[in-house]
Amino acid sequence: GYTHNAIEIEAPEKITLKMGQDYTIETPRVLFNGEPVEAKMSYFAKQHIVTTNVVTSYFKVNDNNTLTPTKVGESMFRITAYYNDEVRTVLVPVTVVA
Repeated sequence: GYTHNAIEIEAPEKITLKMGQDYTIETPRVLFNGEPVEAKMSYFAKQHIVTTNVVTSYFKVNDNNTLTPTKVGESMFRITAYYNDEVRTVLVPVTVVA
């Protein structure tokens, strides 16, 4: 039989940021076949195109996995894990409040 080897990312369900307060995301646990593994990670703010030529981001992601709010609104935080030629991405809703 064929077995699908899936990786899973244990990420927060949602993140709420306050203007003026940075948030450091803990490196999520990554599981391969249910066992914890050291995976390569990448983090991105999902940006929203508001008009044809303006891209808005509600927060930025710094090198040390710190999220810095830039404006009030709803957005998404994308976490991607790479392990053994497997790739898994999760989107975490982010709310920035005043």
